[in-house]
Amino acid sequence: MEGNKVRIWLSFDLNFKTDPTPLYKWLADNDAQDCGIAVATLSYDWDHVSDLHKVVEHDLREAGLSIVDGDRIYLVAPIRDEDGTTREIGKFLFGGRQRAVWDVYTVKNAAADE
Repeated sequence: MEGNKVRIWLSFDLNFKTDPTPLYKWLADNDAQDCGIAVATLSYDWDHVSDLHKVVEHDLREAGLSIVDGDRIYLVAPIRDEDGTTREIGKFLFGGRQRAVWDVYTVKNAAADE
């Protein structure tokens, strides 16, 4: 049974060793739209019961995407809370946070008492 369509956003940062073809084909098959460098949005079937993040991760692997060290894919998608409400959350499907390139512009106190 087909669930309801929900809007999701996918940000991807793939290692140069990773073949992006399966990801690009999956995005094309799901009528994704470009949102900037390595960011896409699409409507996705969701039954509002299962963990959508796990479903998308599974579907990407089923599409043939092979993840290597250094690859990162971040998904922003709805989740259903115990009270039945939905809200958007972001979660890494693969990889994790790295030091941001703009951290060099952050001014940090060397001493707490100054």
